[in-house]
Amino acid sequence: MDWASLTLAMAFYGVIGWLFESTIFSLCEQGKFMDRGMFICPWCPIYSVVMVVCTELFWGIERWWVVILLAGTVTSLFELIASILMELVFGKRFWDYSYYPLNLDGRISVVAGCFFGIAIWMATRFLQPMVAHLLLMIPDQKRVIAAIIAWVVFWLDIGWVAVYRFKLNKTLCKAYEDVIAWKMSIFDWCNVKKDIFSNLLVVRAAKKGLEAGSKINHGLVSAQEHTNEFVKERAEHVKERTEYVKEQTSEFVKDHIRKE
Repeated sequence: MDWASLTLAMAFYGVIGWLFESTIFSLCEQGKFMDRGMFICPWCPIYSVVMVVCTELFWGIERWWVVILLAGTVTSLFELIASILMELVFGKRFWDYSYYPLNLDGRISVVAGCFFGIAIWMATRFLQPMVAHLLLMIPDQKRVIAAIIAWVVFWLDIGWVAVYRFKLNKTLCKAYEDVIAWKMSIFDWCNVKKDIFSNLLVVRAAKKGLEAGSKINHGLVSAQEHTNEFVKERAEHVKERTEYVKEQTSEFVKDHIRKE
């Protein structure tokens, strides 16, 4: 795809990621709708970058497990870098995988990597071909204009968030707070009606999937705890045996010296 198509694909996946995180995932995990983004506009840039990079890199690979493995690895790398940079800039973490087994400082996890790997494989196999086809149906000039607008809005969004974060302008900071308050009012209204959304088929299916994933996660955490406990016990046993051997060796050497 050309740069304009890639830009619009990134915008599309960023919005889809924000919708998933703020609606289905939040409703299943927290029991309510939440704004899971860090920007004013409804998008999650990490979804934009990861989805486009992975679908472009791994397009044409037939073996599904290879795509899942590579996509999960790339996603975890992006998450690790993004988590560190965002914590440095904003002073807080936007996600925490500490409750998942095999996690690295809560920033990335094997479980989360597998989930994203499967999602990217499905997108590469089924969704991306339709997205690419639809984008190519847009006239070249209109596609370029839309891409330029998307980039302008994106950088303005980043700039506005930065102004608020570092308190660079009182007027813009107040406007930012007003926009965020308006967004929260929309989420509050949706939460009043959340029972209606909770009965949707896709939400019910997601809840069952999350429950099944929670059970698997609980089992993995339990297994990891037992493994850590076993390894700790064995390490202590080895340490005791090592100390004993040292003492015996030392005594043997002393006795040998005295005899000589």
